[in-house]
Amino acid sequence: MRLLWLLACASVGLAQERRWTLQAESVAIGPGEHREWSTPAIQPAPGERLVLEWSARMEAPAFGGSMYFLDVTVNGQLVAASLDRTRRRLLNKPLMTGRAGRPLPWHAVGGGWRIVYAPDFEVA
Repeated sequence: MRLLWLLACASVGLAQERRWTLQAESVAIGPGEHREWSTPAIQPAPGERLVLEWSARMEAPAFGGSMYFLDVTVNGQLVAASLDRTRRRLLNKPLMTGRAGRPLPWHAVGGGWRIVYAPDFEVA
């Protein structure tokens, strides 16, 4: 059985004192399962933005590509890589990945977030 391993935290802006962790330890999510986390409502101050950060991988004996496995919703709204064609949500990497001239999006509408097959988070 393949398992999705997920680490999640949330932060507001970049101020360390405004960061909090939703899940401190990695959690395994089996096929067909879903997991929910909740936090008190946060109202960002002017100039701040709410940022959700996570690390995820599919359990595998070695690095073995990737596939769309993860859907993320906040307050019932799907979190995609962009709000629209001009406003990106994905902050830490380009919207596309891939090799040999074959672009692969990190998120696909209707498919979810691309997750790598890897034995640990170091390889992922």
